[in-house]
Amino acid sequence: HRGAHFVFVDKLSIFQIPAAWVRVLVIATHFVLTNIVSSYLGYRNGSGLSYGLLTITGTTSVYSRTANTWALFSRGRAEISADSSPSDIAGVDLQIRNTTSGASNPATVMMRQSTSQTTNNNLLARLDFGDAHDTSTQARIEVARDAAGGAGDFPTRITFSTTADGSSTLTERMRISNAGRIGIATNNPQSTLDVGGSLSVKVVSSISGTFQNDGFTFGGSTYQTEFDTGTYFNLQWFSGTGGNNYKLPSAASFPGRIYYIRNINTTNSIFLTSLAGEFVYHDNFSSTQYLELPPNASGKTRTIISDGVNWQIMN
Repeated sequence: HRGAHFVFVDKLSIFQIPAAWVRVLVIATHFVLTNIVSSYLGYRNGSGLSYGLLTITGTTSVYSRTANTWALFSRGRAEISADSSPSDIAGVDLQIRNTTSGASNPATVMMRQSTSQTTNNNLLARLDFGDAHDTSTQARIEVARDAAGGAGDFPTRITFSTTADGSSTLTERMRISNAGRIGIATNNPQSTLDVGGSLSVKVVSSISGTFQNDGFTFGGSTYQTEFDTGTYFNLQWFSGTGGNNYKLPSAASFPGRIYYIRNINTTNSIFLTSLAGEFVYHDNFSSTQYLELPPNASGKTRTIISDGVNWQIMN
């Protein structure tokens, strides 16, 4: 029929469908003695494209179709896909599959405001998280306009909020500004990384006669111990070949990397070398291939920064 029309299903449901949307409408319900087992809703539009919706209680069933998309609701779970038939989605509550296969066609979810948002702080999208204690939001990811915008000008920010232990109040913890600056415990980051609180780095220590599992590896014919991970190093001297020699990675491989290195032995010196690059004293530009960290004298603790060629000794 043309124009708006009604479709009755066993006098239980009434649907009003505009003719501009639908050319053929099919509604079917399969009954058993006690329960509705499955229901189908499908239509074919004027362009010849078919769409289907299948609801199921119990096990997953197959909905054969000639459509280019469908949605499956099974055991309280949902799947949106263009596959030829529903798959078992046990273990997840919502699954979305891409309509075109291939690495260059990822499954994509778009959350878009229905009106233009040009004013700073206007919200674009939000994901809220919580549980059954109440209906309040306990964690949130939010996207908002981050400055005045317009056509071709879309400044946005992303904020991440959580609730502290013993509280029910949502608090912003981190944001990424429209300039790409990351703020932790600050809502106005002024640097690429702006931390409004304490900052910790990994501390790695060598122990006399042994090495911790992370931070050092044996290597090279001289048995120097190489740095692998960490930022602050407590270095211990121990007896044996190479027991007082430690090797930094190539300065050229890690421009801008910072090490804080301390000799924790009270009687013996520690010596540093580098896989590539020399040690340069920033105050007088003199350089050395072997940097000594004495046991009880000035220089037992050093701050060293790679300039992309050499390791700069900052103190």
